[in-house]
Amino acid sequence: MRKIAILVATMVLLCASSRESQADEQNYFMDIGLGVMIMPEYNKLLNDIYAAKMNGFAIDYKLSLQRQIIQGLTIGPKIDLALLATEYNPPGRAFRQDFNYVILPGVSGRYTFKSLPSVYLQAEIDYGWSQSGTGRYDFESWTVAYGAFVGYSFLVDEPLPDHGANAYVEVGYLEFPVDVTLNDNSEVRKNINLGGYLLRVGVIF
Repeated sequence: MRKIAILVATMVLLCASSRESQADEQNYFMDIGLGVMIMPEYNKLLNDIYAAKMNGFAIDYKLSLQRQIIQGLTIGPKIDLALLATEYNPPGRAFRQDFNYVILPGVSGRYTFKSLPSVYLQAEIDYGWSQSGTGRYDFESWTVAYGAFVGYSFLVDEPLPDHGANAYVEVGYLEFPVDVTLNDNSEVRKNINLGGYLLRVGVIF
């Protein structure tokens, strides 16, 4: 998955450089997204720690300000808040939920192949911070994360004077490796991926 993320990022830049015409004016776009992330390595960690079947996933909230650099390519700062939900039902105990969270400030770039509706490629790199909400383990803070996505964007409103409002749906993979310290025996698990497979929908205006 790391190789795929690097490949997509490279493709975005190569496609952008192939465009010969510069945009007449620099446009800015606000991007708001909501997603669900399936996290195989996080699930495995939870099942190793707790003596019960665990289900770990994340709810992802994204906010980004994108600037059109050349025709088809937008780049800008972004921030994600991922709530890592943990559901479990130990024998003889009540069902409960815990939440850990991850904050991912970074930069993302998107290359759209043609006028909407259109398929696009997106890549991002972040410097993330994670926090455990339980007393069973602690996450390492401030590590590099990166992701690659493919999506489909389409108009949902009449064009504005400089651009149209549009919606999108995208799928991809986020890599966010952190060291996890188990508090019971001080064991350190290296490079546990707090990312995973992400499905996200959003609007750009």
